[in-house]
Amino acid sequence: MLDLDHILYAVPDLSKGIEDFEKLTGVRPTHGGRHPILGTHNALVSLGEDSYLELIAPDPNTKASSKDIIFGIGKINAPKIVTWAVRSNNIRELGKTFQIEKIQNGGRTKEDGTFLKWKTAEITEFDDHTGIIPFVIQWISTAHPAKTSPKGIIEIR
Repeated sequence: MLDLDHILYAVPDLSKGIEDFEKLTGVRPTHGGRHPILGTHNALVSLGEDSYLELIAPDPNTKASSKDIIFGIGKINAPKIVTWAVRSNNIRELGKTFQIEKIQNGGRTKEDGTFLKWKTAEITEFDDHTGIIPFVIQWISTAHPAKTSPKGIIEIR
């Protein structure tokens, strides 16, 4: 069984997204860090022990063109959920159950200098490019972002 890891809520501008989210909920997302290869940066809010909401936006310091930023985030004009991730302890083993492709290493440096590492993969047995089919993440780092992000929205069990 795969569990929800996180939901990607894209916003055109991260600072404004953080402010708007706090006004709506009373919880202020904390900066997560930058994804230089993807052209994005993020802020996080915990949804429980092992799940979180990721506010993700184009990084104003990126060299990537807006059309090349992952999940179409560089072209959005209004906040929206763009996709979601399920968690696996072993992506390669998961490939025996689902058709997966594009296993890639990922990572980002947190604001405190800690480097988080993960692997991701696409579930490709379904012809879907809408974000409805999740991608898979396997955390390599020890501290899951849900454990270090602000709490108070909702808890998913």
